[in-house]
Amino acid sequence: MLNAKYIHSLSADELWYLNHESVENPLAVLHRFFSAYGLMTPHERLWELVKICLGSPGTEHWTSAQRAGAIQFVEQLQELIKANYVLFLSLERKGPPVS
Repeated sequence: MLNAKYIHSLSADELWYLNHESVENPLAVLHRFFSAYGLMTPHERLWELVKICLGSPGTEHWTSAQRAGAIQFVEQLQELIKANYVLFLSLERKGPPVS
């Protein structure tokens, strides 16, 4: 069960995407992700996905605004990855979280 202090602030749609560990131990999730991938791998994989997506037949009818929106989303996601990596590094100095 998710911690009650979080449940009341989340919509049903948000709860659908969250799992127990994401809510109860988000530091362990960060630790596992960045211990496995570091900083550069997520950026490289994300860029590969963008190239595949924008070069696929399904996007040939996208408007320039749709393409720009996709690129902007990826840029914001990259910033989120960077911010979480900095958080991960600061937490690692204190020791990895108990899983």
